[in-house]
Amino acid sequence: MTRIGAVARTTPMRAGLIGLATQVLFIPALIVLAIVMAVTIVGLPFVAIVIPLAVVTMCAAMLLGFTSLAHTLGQAIGRRAGWATDTAVWGVVLGMTVIVLPTILSRLAGMAPESARAVTMTLLVVGTAVEYAAWTIGLGAAVMTGLGKWAVVPPPLPPDVVADAPSAL
Repeated sequence: MTRIGAVARTTPMRAGLIGLATQVLFIPALIVLAIVMAVTIVGLPFVAIVIPLAVVTMCAAMLLGFTSLAHTLGQAIGRRAGWATDTAVWGVVLGMTVIVLPTILSRLAGMAPESARAVTMTLLVVGTAVEYAAWTIGLGAAVMTGLGKWAVVPPPLPPDVVADAPSAL
């Protein structure tokens, strides 16, 4: 979760573009995969397994990316405000609250009289845009890191491995 959040924080535009491309190309790629697997005799039995697995993986990537982005945002807001946001749960709750706040405010403003309809619609559009951007950037960051498995920069070697390495003659 930390790696995905770090990628979303450092390269949000790239993560957003990759997330958008993933959303746009997911269904066509799934259809092509199903057709190719159905044409081959060996792949035909696996179509019923691969398609649901791909959909579940996409949903998991979106949820993991959104949660990681919310955690990173919550930690940053907590540090800036001087709050103790040491736990991951506190960071996720704070980040999700900030991301969803415009939508919640639009729902509350929807209970106001008809004269406040412009405010309600503006908050709803802003809230929807903020949530969509968070989901897209989170998905892109999750895809960029291989669901958190790949590091952007390779981890450093431990000192004992470097010392025990044979020297080149």
